[in-house]
Amino acid sequence: GANSNQGVYGTIGGGYNNIVGNTYSTICGGYINRASGLNSFVGGGSGNQTTNVGAFIGGGFNNRASGFYTVTVGGLSGITTGSYSTLVGGLSNTLSGGKSCIVGGEGNYAGGELSFIGGGQSNLTNGDGTTIMGGLCNVVATYTSNSPSTIAGGFGNRVISNFGFVG
Repeated sequence: GANSNQGVYGTIGGGYNNIVGNTYSTICGGYINRASGLNSFVGGGSGNQTTNVGAFIGGGFNNRASGFYTVTVGGLSGITTGSYSTLVGGLSNTLSGGKSCIVGGEGNYAGGELSFIGGGQSNLTNGDGTTIMGGLCNVVATYTSNSPSTIAGGFGNRVISNFGFVG
C-alpha cells in the first residue's frame, strides 16, 4: 500500500508501504520500514524498524533499533536494544549492552556496557568494558562491573575472569 505519515512533523521521502508513527521521525525511502520512535530515522532498505527516541537505521534489511539513540548503519537482521550503541553492519548481530559497538561479522552478541566486537563470527561479550577484536566463537564474560577483559582474535578462546587477556 501507500506510505503513511502518522507523526506530527514526520517525513516520508518516498518508497512503498512505509509508516512514520511518531513526532519528528523520518523515512527517506525503501519498503515496509517503520519509524515509530520519537525523532527516529530510517534511511531506506526494507523491513527496518526504529522504536525508541533518536534511533537511527541507515538501511539494510530487517534491522531493529529499540534503544535510546542507537545507530544501525546497515546489514541484515541486526538488533540494537542497548542505548547509545552502534551496529555498523553484518548479519544477525545483537547489541544489548549500552554504549557498545559491533563493527560487522555474523552472529555476534555484545551484552555488557561499553563492550566492543570488531567482527568475526559467533563471538560473545557479556561484561562491562569487554572487547573481542575478531575471530570465531570467542567468549569474554566478566561478572563485575568495570573489570574489562579482551580477546584479540582466534578461535574458541574464553576469558571468564576480570582483567583477563588472550592475544
